[in-house]
Formats: sequence, structure tokens, C-alpha cells
Amino acid sequence: MDDLNCVRLSIFENGSIVPQMTATAVSIYTLPGCTHCEALKTWLKKEKIPFDERLFDTDAQVRFIMNNLFSDPPILEMSSRILTPDEIFRGEEVNEELLRAVINENDKKKG
Repeated sequence: MDDLNCVRLSIFENGSIVPQMTATAVSIYTLPGCTHCEALKTWLKKEKIPFDERLFDTDAQVRFIMNNLFSDPPILEMSSRILTPDEIFRGEEVNEELLRAVINENDKKKG
């Protein structure tokens, strides 16, 4: 999948709305109340890695199943790479080494 272009809107006190284009190479599929999802989002924010959060709803589940991916969230999608919780975490801790390697690999492909 190509990088997604997202539009973020800045709304100012005077009521003006200004779109800001941002390219997010990382999408994460989450569910409310998911502790691993929160841990992954916290790590991405700490590392200043922009991401697009998506609900792991029925449409997302069907899409992943059609690609032979059977997993619970969080699921991290970056370009053509998809990581499941078994890869994202070592026990209860974020597998920082693997995530950094995957992100660096993705950045090299874009550059």
C-alpha cells in the first residue's frame, strides 16, 4: 500500500479552518480499551513518529482476513509491511529494536 496522505485541520479561535497536508507512512488498527494499542500509540508519540489511527472494525477485519492475516489489534501497517502484536511486542513491552529497524527500512525505500 502506498503512503497515505492525510489532511489535518487546524481550527483557529477566529473560526478559520486551515488544512495541513501530512504524509503518514504508519497506520495502526486499534480497539477501545486495548492496552497493547495504547502502549504502541504511546511509543510512537514518544518517538515522534506520525501515525494514522484506524478502528479495527468489521471492514478492517475482512480486509486483513482476505489477505490471510488473522490477528487481534494492534496491527501496524507501513507501506507493504504489516506487523501483528506477536512482532510488535516482546511480552508486554514494545519491541523497540524491531520497530526502529522496520521504520528505518521504510524510510530508506521512500528516499
